[in-house]
Amino acid sequence: MRAIDRITTVPTATPATPAHIFCNQCGNKNPVHSKFCSNCGAKLETFT
Repeated sequence: MRAIDRITTVPTATPATPAHIFCNQCGNKNPVHSKFCSNCGAKLETFT
């Protein structure tokens, strides 16, 4: 058996998408798609 025949691929994990985003002002947990905090109305920072 040649060395190249023994090489196998290792599955890579895809990064999980967070389900929630926390407000920097009040700490409230908001759905990840939110633009503003449902508790205090502060603009939420989104990371792309």
